[in-house]
Amino acid sequence: MKLWCHVTNTPMNQLLEFARVLDDLGFDGVALAHHLVDLEAAGAEHPYRRDDEDKWWDSSGASDPATPDPWVTATAIANVTNNIVIASSIFVLPLQDPFSVAKAVSTAAHFSRGRLVMGFGVGWMRDEYELVGADFKTRGARMNEMLEVIRLLLTGDAVDYDGDFFKFSGVRMAPPYDTDVPMYLGGESPRALRRAARYDGWFGAGPYDAPTAIERCAAMRAARAEADTLDRPFECIVPLMDVPTKGEWEGMAEVGATGAMFVPARRSDLRLRTIGDRRAYAEAIVSRAQECR
Repeated sequence: MKLWCHVTNTPMNQLLEFARVLDDLGFDGVALAHHLVDLEAAGAEHPYRRDDEDKWWDSSGASDPATPDPWVTATAIANVTNNIVIASSIFVLPLQDPFSVAKAVSTAAHFSRGRLVMGFGVGWMRDEYELVGADFKTRGARMNEMLEVIRLLLTGDAVDYDGDFFKFSGVRMAPPYDTDVPMYLGGESPRALRRAARYDGWFGAGPYDAPTAIERCAAMRAARAEADTLDRPFECIVPLMDVPTKGEWEGMAEVGATGAMFVPARRSDLRLRTIGDRRAYAEAIVSRAQECR
């Protein structure tokens, strides 16, 4: 089981050092959130917040919680690390156009030396869509086309597309990226799981306790079975509240989980104010995971 850490709301002056710490400790992946603006502060209700949880953007005690651009940040992290995979989790794709995203992804993939993962989802904040003039109701259908368009553009070939939202012919993007950048999708609805089953992986919403993680992974596996894609490589990454027991690790693996993601910003009992606090947190995760796996 791979170890991931979501670094959302890490203060900007600690973010790169924290990524170095995770890389040095042997974490397999680091995840970056995406929102254009902080609309939850204006009253938007986060659909995945637990009843006992503080506001998600300040539960880590960060003095300057922020959501930096994930593609720029991925490039910066790649420059100071050696092995760790860097993913957007989740980039709200239908807020953008596929051409700008493909360009950003290709650029970041080159500078990250093949360690980039595209993590996409439709998002949940209607107000965020209204800010950019995008239709909230059709975001799923629009994203379906965007995923196809981005894949085509990354090849660097002159490509055509004839969809309901995007129509073009003879379009070529440079720089291309001739090695596939993995595409993981997010979301928990049956439609979102069916969409993810057609691609390279899935990021759960979470963070979950172990029984819920097993339930969600089983649902993802069922969607893959329905899509007849169980024979393909697939990463199932589940955000967890805490390190599971050995039996819980095994239970998650049995239903297809390949990675556990820890999200300190969603732990209202933590106050990670310094890089030393973050290192101690990450070291404890690694130590406990080694004992249980």
